[in-house]
Amino acid sequence: MRTQDEEIVPQYRGADISVGQGKQARLRDEVSRLAGADGRGQECPRSYSTETTGAMPTCGVAELGRVEYCEAEGLQLELVRARREGEVPDLLLLLEHDPVVTVGRGTEDVGQVVDLAALRREGIPMRETSRGGQVTYHGPGQIVGYPIVDLQALKPDLHGYLRSLEQVLIDSLAEFGYEAERVEGLTGVWMGKRKVASIGVAVRRWVTYHGFALNVTCHSPAWSLMEPCGLSTEQVASLDDFGSPPPVPGLHSAIIEQFGAVFRRRPERVAREELLARAVF
Repeated sequence: MRTQDEEIVPQYRGADISVGQGKQARLRDEVSRLAGADGRGQECPRSYSTETTGAMPTCGVAELGRVEYCEAEGLQLELVRARREGEVPDLLLLLEHDPVVTVGRGTEDVGQVVDLAALRREGIPMRETSRGGQVTYHGPGQIVGYPIVDLQALKPDLHGYLRSLEQVLIDSLAEFGYEAERVEGLTGVWMGKRKVASIGVAVRRWVTYHGFALNVTCHSPAWSLMEPCGLSTEQVASLDDFGSPPPVPGLHSAIIEQFGAVFRRRPERVAREELLARAVF
């Protein structure tokens, strides 16, 4: 169900975005400018931030372990409020979910893209979510990242933000010898012709939430029961489909380092208990 202070911005270049209400005309102008006359958009800069002087701002990083999906969404909404009010710095949450299929706001008829009866037989719950995009699966063997970032303090550019999240993952995987890449017209990160990471975000008054999901050893019957992000099951892959994957702690470290590099933030660890205490239901 759509909340009162959120509005969906029409998708462009495969962008999975939901944004908060506010200066709607300004947002539409921004989308039009970014998409351009041919709808292809612009390439993002290597570093997203426009800051060039002064001390590098911090970014709190919390590795939360396994968190139930609805609990994580409640936590994000509380942190978005706290970020808007200056109570916390930019944040990056890294976690894993119990098995769940999530339905983004770009899904017009969930019954056309999900085998609902089979999903119930498998005992996998389905949740509507405030992010943009279509349906996808979250579960064990997947690294989920939720950046809570004030884009006004960086650059209010939704297209650039999506491209920068892709760059974080591409550079992180490169540390382990993977040749990951973008695919023109689609959002996410690919290896060969298969998608290993999905991205779907939401924004409230230019503060981001939701984010990315990187498949490491993520294999579930749920993939075959839906069209993940509008793709066929065969187009989705995990890192272990390409050989023995790196350990999750090593991938976490690479993602944290590259997130700091791309967004020009200095990562600082935040206690798991400190953030989970903020969760609202």
